[in-house]
Amino acid sequence: MGQIDNNMGQIDNNMGQINNNMGQIDNNMGQIDNNMGQININMGQINNNMGQINNNMGQIDNNMGQIDNNMGQTNNNMGQTNNNMGQTNNNMGQIDNNMGQIDNNMGQIDNNMGQIDNNMGQIDNNMGQINNNMGQTNNNICQTNNNMGQTNSNMGQTNNNMGQTNNNMGQTNSNMGQTNNNMGQTNSNMGQTNSNMGQTNNNMGQTNNNMGQVVRNNFSTRGRVEAVY
Repeated sequence: MGQIDNNMGQIDNNMGQINNNMGQIDNNMGQIDNNMGQININMGQINNNMGQINNNMGQIDNNMGQIDNNMGQTNNNMGQTNNNMGQTNNNMGQIDNNMGQIDNNMGQIDNNMGQIDNNMGQIDNNMGQINNNMGQTNNNICQTNNNMGQTNSNMGQTNNNMGQTNNNMGQTNSNMGQTNNNMGQTNSNMGQTNSNMGQTNNNMGQTNNNMGQVVRNNFSTRGRVEAVY
């Protein structure tokens, strides 16, 4: 239940373990390297204030805690990040999932005017919620699975660049947002996709609606859809 202030310093967790139990860690323009280590946020909070967090082949578990990436940079480099019933806020920051795995397990991820790049990695939204609030999400040659979860693009932009997006019994809402499927594949597997005053561009891509539902404003389409305009 204490507090750690990393002011323009560096913390190296080399194959070690850091437990943040109901405490607070402020990374103020500093750097935290989790090198094949483990960081547990147990109902605690980490504020990345214009700093950098590198998860290098390590594991970060956010267990009912909160992570705020405030104009900072977070890199998941071949690492594993689990948001277990936790809250992650990307506030005008940058999150890069570089060949890593991000699991949102019944948690919430808010991309607030920030950018999330999924670079050859995988993001699984397991019964959780992901909100893209006036931000940008890029799915670059990778896979994103919405497993019984909810994804909201609130005036944001989502680009599926040669990647694959699967909506597995989940719900995807484009609220005045824009979705670009650039040479990628989008599958709605028994899921629901709502375009609420939003725009979807299928650029040389493929969209499959497998026993799902696609609702564009007041119109509904069922069955297999090869291209959605």
